[in-house]
Amino acid sequence: MGPITNEASYKSLNEQYPNLDLKKEPAFIVFDENGLVLKTYDYEEMIDFLQNQEE
Repeated sequence: MGPITNEASYKSLNEQYPNLDLKKEPAFIVFDENGLVLKTYDYEEMIDFLQNQEE
């Protein structure tokens, strides 16, 4: 797992990554070496996704 970043607002992330098209906060974004693998506004969905990754 790589670094975890906490931005002050979804607007600043939209400036960095305009293709994400974030609409609200909190937003949870997961990238791998190939790009975006998860975009969700649900914390539990992100945790479930991370816990169920194949090794």
